[in-house]
Amino acid sequence: MKFHPDGTCVASGSQDKSIKIWDIRSQRLIQHYDAHSAQVNEIDFHPNGRYLLSSSNDSTLKIWDLRQGHILYTLYGHEGASTSAAFSPCGDYFTTGGSDSVVMVWKSNLDENEQEFIEDFGAKTGNDTAVPKPQFKAKPAPRRTGTATTAKKSVAGGSPAKSFAPTQQVD
Repeated sequence: MKFHPDGTCVASGSQDKSIKIWDIRSQRLIQHYDAHSAQVNEIDFHPNGRYLLSSSNDSTLKIWDLRQGHILYTLYGHEGASTSAAFSPCGDYFTTGGSDSVVMVWKSNLDENEQEFIEDFGAKTGNDTAVPKPQFKAKPAPRRTGTATTAKKSVAGGSPAKSFAPTQQVD
């Protein structure tokens, strides 16, 4: 469960494959989505409160437009279940984790999408540059016994999403 950024609603994702959003003031269900084809593992609100991110055992990630009440994007990136998902504090990026032991950082492009919506008065241009794309993937280092190892690439002190080419795997 997650609170909406304005604190008036709570969202839940569940084993019944659905997402529900509840108004905590009136204690009523205000939105219900038949969201995924398998259990919903994680949900998170975008900081502006207009979008919801969900991850599922069906291997997909979905971004929901809460104002319009429909799915905005279905994203594929993990082999196996997508077990976690969270927006960055400013909403420019989101991270996902999966049963494939891969952590992915995605550029959300939601601010660009919102600006496009405002400029076009709701008309979509079909521009694929607004679709979120993974910025990098990181896999855990192989375990070794008896010796110390160091990482081949360091992401400390910089923005990881800008340090690696899209879909590059870090060993």
